[in-house]
Parts: sequence; structure tokens; C-alpha cells
Amino acid sequence: MGSIYIHIPYCKQKCHYCAFHMSTNLKTLNDMIECICEEIKMQKNYLSNKNIETIYFGGGTPSLLSYNALYKIIETIKTYYNINSQNEITIECNYDTQKVHGILLRFIHQGKLLRKIFYFKYLII
Repeated sequence: MGSIYIHIPYCKQKCHYCAFHMSTNLKTLNDMIECICEEIKMQKNYLSNKNIETIYFGGGTPSLLSYNALYKIIETIKTYYNINSQNEITIECNYDTQKVHGILLRFIHQGKLLRKIFYFKYLII
């Protein structure tokens, strides 16, 4: 079994308890998405003999991602790794960034993520 963790280091604000590297400046978000996809490509041999069963988006606040950004990351993973047909995708969400539900429903309706299990972890401050 293989798993992939994607760290999205962006937040709307810094939480008092957080010790993670993060930024509230979203101007570099698109560049970071490009870098994440490049890193996925560069690490493709690391899990080449494993089926990926879980993909975890943590942060920061991954629910700040747009549909296109999330799609690009997931498609890059699908291109370079063996994805299990029943894989689990977990996305950490802040209660005020629930747009991720609509984004994932769009994936499902377009047939891009059929038979996937989604978990949403909400951080309530």
C-alpha cells in the first residue's frame, strides 16, 4: 500500500497554535501548484512498485484550492503513480472554506473521480 501526502502551505490567517510553515499571501499559490506537480513527477520512482490507496491533502488549508488546482494535482498523481480504483482522498478543510464540496462533486459528475471515498476533516477554531 502506498500513500501520498500533499502539503498546501496557505491559510486565510495564521492560527495561534500552528507551528507549520504557511503563508497568507495567495499571490504565489499558482507557482506552488506548479512546484507540487513537478515534485510529484520527480518522485515518481519512489513509489513505483506500490498501488496508491490514499491521497491526503493537508496544510495549511487545502480547501483554499480552486477546482483547476486540485484537478491538476490529482491528474498529475494519476499520470505518474498506480492509483487504486478504490483510493481514499482526504482533504483538510476549514469550516469557512466548504467550497471543496462543490469542487469534488464537480469531479464526480464529470466522471473524473468515480468510486472514490472522500473524507473531509474540518478544523473548527
